Amino acid sequence: MIAWTITDAGAGPLIVGNCYAPDPIQRRHDFETWAEILQATAWPNGIQRDGVLRLHAHSNGFDGAVSVSVSAEFAADEMS
Repeated sequence: MIAWTITDAGAGPLIVGNCYAPDPIQRRHDFETWAEILQATAWPNGIQRDGVLRLHAHSNGFDGAVSVSVSAEFAADEMS
């Protein structure tokens, strides 16, 4: 399950996908699949803060017009 949002990030159009699958294994699979499809560059090891791991990947755009990001969040107990 992924929710897409279209916004203007100030530097042009941005499409953001947030992975929300209830199952953390599926959520990570969704993130990795979309990051690969988008040829997006992932932040190494994600960002960990307050017991939450956030994975994020970004592609600078298609046809130079639209940037796309995808992300997924995991609670500490979902990663063990």
